[in-house]
Amino acid sequence: MEHEGVIRGYHAHVAPRQLECHLVSGAFDYLVKMRVREMEAYRRLLGDILRDLLEAAESHSHSMMEETKEGLVIAVAR
Repeated sequence: MEHEGVIRGYHAHVAPRQLECHLVSGAFDYLVKMRVREMEAYRRLLGDILRDLLEAAESHSHSMMEETKEGLVIAVAR
């Protein structure tokens, strides 16, 4: 099925408690997705990330209020 193009890839599903990091285009370079229990944990983690990135000029944060879609496949209208 791989040879015939039916199976087009394999994917790892990252546990929600682990960290994701994406190289992106646009107004910033990286998107780091994390889940934390409290703001203090978020502040510590963000501080650790920025401390280790010597070239980081700035950071922007966004808080997720609710997960509406989670998964690897998104339907695209033709």
